[in-house]
Amino acid sequence: MKTHSQYIKELHILFNQCNISDANKAAIYNSYGVTSSKELNGAQLGEICNKLHDLLRKDGREAKPSRRKTPLQQAQTCCKVAIGKLLAAQGKIPASGWSFAEWNLITGTACRAAGVDAFHQIPLSKLRGIAYEFNSQAQAIAQSKQIINQ
Repeated sequence: MKTHSQYIKELHILFNQCNISDANKAAIYNSYGVTSSKELNGAQLGEICNKLHDLLRKDGREAKPSRRKTPLQQAQTCCKVAIGKLLAAQGKIPASGWSFAEWNLITGTACRAAGVDAFHQIPLSKLRGIAYEFNSQAQAIAQSKQIINQ
């Protein structure tokens, strides 16, 4: 739940994004019987913010929430891909289109390498180290295949 000050900050950000003039802000405040945003209660602030969000959505200007992964999620993904590439280079799993069974093998391999029972227990530093080692091994296999094919 947002605090009163968070709603006020959001309201003023939305006013700027919608290019609402001071006269229009005053008209909005007057419609609620107040003269400033500080006099509005939480329900009134939420109602105004929702209307402004709707206005931005209609214009196609609504800011989309960030879908960026956290550093831990990025490291988990890199670790899984590195292990998957090595297992594919070794011929233990297909090179692409991994099924549930392959993902279980990959996460199980990561757990064994880290010495933990569950994948989510692996700390960030350990994930990075595992990814580095498995990438190094996959590169060594790729280089040896190149030498053999020459």
